[in-house]
Amino acid sequence: MISVELDSSKIKKHALYQWADFVELACLMDDDGEAPLGEILREAWGFETGLATSFACDDEETDPLMDRSEHEDAVGTKLEDLAKHFQLREDLLRENYPFTMDLETLVLSRKEFTEAHRLYVYLLRSANLSFHTRSDRSNLTKGFERIAYHAVEELIPSKATVALFGTASHDAYKCYTGMRKYEKLCAFANDMGTCINDYNITEDTYPDQDSGDDGLDVAAWYPFDDYAAHFPLILAQAGCTADEKEMIAKQHEVHPRTWTNKIRNIIPVAMMITPQCYRDASSSRFIRKPSKCVGPR
Repeated sequence: MISVELDSSKIKKHALYQWADFVELACLMDDDGEAPLGEILREAWGFETGLATSFACDDEETDPLMDRSEHEDAVGTKLEDLAKHFQLREDLLRENYPFTMDLETLVLSRKEFTEAHRLYVYLLRSANLSFHTRSDRSNLTKGFERIAYHAVEELIPSKATVALFGTASHDAYKCYTGMRKYEKLCAFANDMGTCINDYNITEDTYPDQDSGDDGLDVAAWYPFDDYAAHFPLILAQAGCTADEKEMIAKQHEVHPRTWTNKIRNIIPVAMMITPQCYRDASSSRFIRKPSKCVGPR
């Protein structure tokens, strides 16, 4: 079991994956490890008090005059979509998914958690920071940065260098810590055999702050012996936020143009790492505005 403060008012109406997370968290908090979908949705949507329209429909379709049968139809549709979404997660993760559907109830199917199950629960909690205390949020985001480190490490050659640039420093990782932002940039550039772009940045003009990650959480590069420029470089931002606009804004922090203005002779690849499960009921990406899409978990 875990302890979180669930609040359905913090979930966007259209975000099916967030409602799925909500039900999974409710299942984890239940003494019997069960979460009846219909009961949870009706309670969350205020069905019994006549407030179901505030959550059961999209903005464009909300009708305060909907009768009880229409409310039930709306709940039934959401139930079907959620069941499909849970099936998607189970199909993707197989034995690493700690839940299963039993009719219209999500059940915690694993009595003993494996490392993969614990990782899943950690990602689930990281994707729902608003339900946690401030101290828990801080610990979860730092831990997620370290998960992002290992995710990047799995995607690149074994001889490549991976470093934590964010605030989640640890002795087990290569980190840039104990330095002001300007000093971090200089050390980072020096490790890659290049230098900062002093045409845009100088020690006198760059923000004199004692901490911070400058929008970069994880960096990875392949160290060739000739110190020639334009070698493979990944700049990754680890973002837990469930807010779409904030997630989109975070992507600009690791945009190649942002960093070529800071460091000379690099052509980086930007990467966004998130615990959010951006999928809809049909297993497609959840896309509200295709031109501003962020990648799925």
